Amino acid sequence: MQRVVAAGACLSPLIGGWLAQQFGYPVAFMALGSLSIASFAIWIGFGTRIRETCDTRRDELGKLTDMDSSTLLP
Repeated sequence: MQRVVAAGACLSPLIGGWLAQQFGYPVAFMALGSLSIASFAIWIGFGTRIRETCDTRRDELGKLTDMDSSTLLP
């Protein structure tokens, strides 16, 4: 997950700068804004499935019997 965030952090100024230089700032802002809206829609649509897939702590904490793990999970 961190690699995807790092790739987005690197590509956003690169693409935004190129678009601003070629087509102007309004086009760059609209393009980057539409990408963020699309990624937000994907996050809303698939967030639960991704969270269930990536959440390994819940299984590990479920194995502990001498400890109340309900305070450790969101």
